[in-house]
Amino acid sequence: MLYSSGAVASIDEFMVFDRWGELICYHKDVPPNYPAYGWDGTFNGKKMNTGVFVYYITVRYFDGSTEVFKGDLTLIR
Repeated sequence: MLYSSGAVASIDEFMVFDRWGELICYHKDVPPNYPAYGWDGTFNGKKMNTGVFVYYITVRYFDGSTEVFKGDLTLIR
């Protein structure tokens, strides 16, 4: 989930990929600060193993501009 201090109007896209490039989480046009639209570390109802994953997030600000955030995260169990 993406937390915002108030400047973000919406999350246009939220994607998480595994190390092979498979899309394991996708949300489109969702509000920020809403836990149901995050990634809980599962894929198809099964807990993912510890590992490194890649995220790609496009946010839309209230002024209409957009910004892309991308990077990696480490899932630890």
